[in-house]
Amino acid sequence: MKKNLAISGLHVGEHSFVPENLINEFESRNVKDTSYLVIRPSSEQVEPKYFYEWAKWCADHKVYFMTLYTMQYAPEGKESQFTPDVVAEIKKIAGEYFMGDIIGEIGTLYGARPKGYGAYMKQGLDDLKDCRDYFLDATKHYMDIADKLGIPAVMSVEATALVKYVCDAGCDIPGLEVMPGDPEFLISLLRGCAYSYGKNIWGTYIAHEWYGGIRQDDYLKAQRLKIAYRYTYLSGSHIVCLESGDEKIESLGYNFDADHPICAQYRQEMADCEKRFREIPRIAEEPLTKVALVYGYLDAYTGWEGNCIWEQYDRDEWSMGPSEWSWRITADLRHARSWQDIENFGDDDLSGSPAYGLYDVVPAETSAEKLAKYDTVIFVGWNSMTQEIYNNLKEYVKNGGHIFITAAHLNTNTKRDGKYVPINDGKTSDFLGCDIAGTQKLNAATKFLRESLADNVIYPVVYNGSNDPILPGGTFTAAKLENITGSIAAVWTDNYTSPKTEALSLTPDGTGHFLNGEEDLVEPSIIENKYGKGVVTFLSTVDYPGYGAVYPIYRMLTREFFTASHRRCDIHVKSSDKLRYSVYRDGSKDMLCLLNTDFVNPIVVTVEAFGKTYRYTVEPCDLKIEYIEH
Repeated sequence: MKKNLAISGLHVGEHSFVPENLINEFESRNVKDTSYLVIRPSSEQVEPKYFYEWAKWCADHKVYFMTLYTMQYAPEGKESQFTPDVVAEIKKIAGEYFMGDIIGEIGTLYGARPKGYGAYMKQGLDDLKDCRDYFLDATKHYMDIADKLGIPAVMSVEATALVKYVCDAGCDIPGLEVMPGDPEFLISLLRGCAYSYGKNIWGTYIAHEWYGGIRQDDYLKAQRLKIAYRYTYLSGSHIVCLESGDEKIESLGYNFDADHPICAQYRQEMADCEKRFREIPRIAEEPLTKVALVYGYLDAYTGWEGNCIWEQYDRDEWSMGPSEWSWRITADLRHARSWQDIENFGDDDLSGSPAYGLYDVVPAETSAEKLAKYDTVIFVGWNSMTQEIYNNLKEYVKNGGHIFITAAHLNTNTKRDGKYVPINDGKTSDFLGCDIAGTQKLNAATKFLRESLADNVIYPVVYNGSNDPILPGGTFTAAKLENITGSIAAVWTDNYTSPKTEALSLTPDGTGHFLNGEEDLVEPSIIENKYGKGVVTFLSTVDYPGYGAVYPIYRMLTREFFTASHRRCDIHVKSSDKLRYSVYRDGSKDMLCLLNTDFVNPIVVTVEAFGKTYRYTVEPCDLKIEYIEH
């Protein structure tokens, strides 16, 4: 599969499918002016001659094409619309233009359906590994069929964060429907999974008719369509496909024919996307990213539908909870910090974005070699820690990386029963700078004692120790710490005067507490440890970051690490937090993609890079491309 592919087009068969009329449909919908086509047959058997006709048409017009659902919704009693001979003939006719077959929404089917829809996932499972394995078996079934038939590649167009497990199952081209769920988070995960699993191509499906908004004639829905298309370009998508809307709209109680202005807008945006790919090629395969969030081992957060993990209904422990709510951090990260946020520091406010504008979301199993591209790696939701992942993180930090992790993410338990079993029985001081000796309930706020060991991170330290504790949240569960060898960056406390910044003078009392004077007991909350060339920042909370009492301190730390990455960056971008941007780099040339997501107002963007300052104005919903030489 060629690298740096950039193709776009449309999907036929969404509202109707008549094999003998399909060539005429290609012509009437101007498929020849695109570079990509998805053909969705019905579940009735299609005569092979039609597949050959379509293959020849696509090859003659240099349009890459894939089929959809030929395996997943095959004719009754068959594994596929295809036989090995039919696939061989299509490949002979179309050559490189036949890319393969698509399966769709597997994660939605097995991991995100509300109870009223009916479950595909086996019920009564107790272990997250069993749920994952059931899903992998169901998905690998289609990969095995494709291998048997000789299909060139399988693309999975997913609507949820479970795209990670589709990659585990062997999918060749990971894809995502844009608009179900949060596309900024999900595309970050899609891009991170493609990188982690070594997939050269990933793609996006513009499912706007169904999921861009329930009012088809709403002005803001039309604006979202513009932004969705432009965001796929900015974020690096190699394939962009319009699911429907250009030929007619028959959904959500609306009926518009092809002549309707709304359908015309779909066609215009599709044409603009193709023109953008052809006339403004991105100068690198992927945008630059320096920060990664971690999708943990056995995490099953979907990012869209589903209120029970892996569709395990009617059991409280399987309902969405703090581990899944932790991903709400991604909504905060897209906004600059408020003017009254007193934990925001610096000569400039760079809190609106990480370095180079984008972050990735990568699986916890990502190798140390792959993680090395990121300056900072941050754990978020559920993670069942394994020895392999733990050792891999140590290797990443030893070679210069920075990890932010909480006690919750060190739990090895693969069940949702609330038991806390830390990695290595809590003997973690060599890496984290402390051991975990149990758990405890606390109700306290935070006081920072010293600056961070990580580069360009600014903590709210009061050097004489006399200040109000900050970021209270209520009662939570924290780890009891002992054998502290790392730097105590902050403590849990409810005292105005304690402790002073000479934290090392605090004396352990043998239980992980630290004495401050005669009476006050101070509990360490944030330990930082130099390990090799890198730094570990450890927050002692056993409750996941999404837990209400924990979220304030977790959010503050995560936002500061994002801002620090921007401070370290060789490009500073200052603008409204309605700006989304990315940077592509080819040697000494940078390509800046500046997208204004404001529906109404233009925004001014100031860019400081390599000793020069540039100012641009970006109109509402517009994408502006600029180049910087250095």
